[in-house]
Amino acid sequence: MQMTKRDWQEFEETAQIFEIFLTEFNYNQSLKTKIKKAKFSYVDKEIKNSIFYPKKEGKTTTEVKLFNFFSQNDDYLNIIKPASKIIEAGYTPGDIFELCDIAISNPWLQLYYPIVALNSMWQCGNFINFPALDSCTHSTKRQLTVFRFWTEGNILWPKYCRFLGVK
Repeated sequence: MQMTKRDWQEFEETAQIFEIFLTEFNYNQSLKTKIKKAKFSYVDKEIKNSIFYPKKEGKTTTEVKLFNFFSQNDDYLNIIKPASKIIEAGYTPGDIFELCDIAISNPWLQLYYPIVALNSMWQCGNFINFPALDSCTHSTKRQLTVFRFWTEGNILWPKYCRFLGVK
């Protein structure tokens, strides 16, 4: 997917978004439909082959927040902290359906930082998996990928991640 001049303008406008904004969610659409509408350059095969079910029905426009829990001195964050902090703030951790709707409504947002859906986690073998919007390094290729963490030892989030919270 090549960025046009209009796309670059949208990209710059997206940079002006505050951490909190409104997004329309359509829980009636399948994950396959959402992935197609988002026009990702790459979708992880584990997401394509997994079965996810929406936890809600219908359409709604609601407030979302991209949480960042890092101070300037932190390089990593414990895996449990983001979900508990999102809930404390009065939000619900986002799921993969909501993540795809964010990618549809704000297609260039994921070029700034990875956005993680904590509410669609699954375990496979010794790995815990989380779906995330990300971009290929130094490009405008958007992807729906999986962050994998080995279950042994400390599980830490990298500093640059944002976590989707939905009101």
